Amino acid sequence: MKKIISLTAVFVIFLSGTITAFAATLFSDGIYTFEKNSFGNAVITDCFLTTEDIDVPTFVLSTPVVGVGDYAFFSNSYIRRVTMPDTVISIGEFAFADNPDLQSVTIPRWCDTIANNAFWNSPNVTISCYTDSAAQTYAEEHEIPYILLDVPVPKTDISTALVTLDEKAFRYDGTEHFPAVTATLDDVILDPETDYTIAYTDNQTAGTATVTVTGAGEYEGEATVHFAICNVLGDTDGNGEVEIVDATLIQRRLIFMAVPDPDRVDLVGDVSADGLDITDATFIQRFLVGMEVPHPINEMITEE
Repeated sequence: MKKIISLTAVFVIFLSGTITAFAATLFSDGIYTFEKNSFGNAVITDCFLTTEDIDVPTFVLSTPVVGVGDYAFFSNSYIRRVTMPDTVISIGEFAFADNPDLQSVTIPRWCDTIANNAFWNSPNVTISCYTDSAAQTYAEEHEIPYILLDVPVPKTDISTALVTLDEKAFRYDGTEHFPAVTATLDDVILDPETDYTIAYTDNQTAGTATVTVTGAGEYEGEATVHFAICNVLGDTDGNGEVEIVDATLIQRRLIFMAVPDPDRVDLVGDVSADGLDITDATFIQRFLVGMEVPHPINEMITEE
């Protein structure tokens, strides 16, 4: 990285008594050094940033930036990616040369002048450019990989991803269930923050719930996986536990008193599997005091 910062004209005056040459006036905002062309616009000549990602500004010291000049980023070991504004129309000699770690340079559509050696000895760079632009032509002629910014990048179909859940079955307790999701495609674990979104349906009532993974970012399509929300035999009030309230609800149901969910009482209250009767309430009471019962209680079933 060059170390030239000057706010005034630098004149080379030889002692012959005449001015035989003079250097261009250089300006700096502390980050970029630039000179002005004949139209008063800025051409970047040096950069003092030590970051990997550089966005060349549209203006520097209120002056429009129209070019990246000779050696502007030459042998700058810090940079990996450079993006130039739409105002840039020229790239000078060795501007991005001798940068083996440089990965990407974005060249605007209307940049029509690029020096032949602008990317000399920068073998790992990819040019991001536009269809039929001078930058595309340059990349093709110099055999530099390029990406067309105005052509959509094909997305990867996520529908064949392997989607797994940390839990495949839950006891019905009246609440929504959200098992954690892992999506793997071609042995790569996808990132839920960038690669896909997750939606849960039918995840509150007893039955089969669905998890839908929808591609995002570089991915598209959907993949689904299911899990069960199971009723618990004897849990007639649906709180996930078998308790005396469940036995009481069975008794109320049998004498035609109102209960909050009669269909559920009929289903899960029938622990003896012979129809809802007082025996079921008795079995629940025996179960709660630790007495042996001939039928399973507190086991999950999947039917509504």
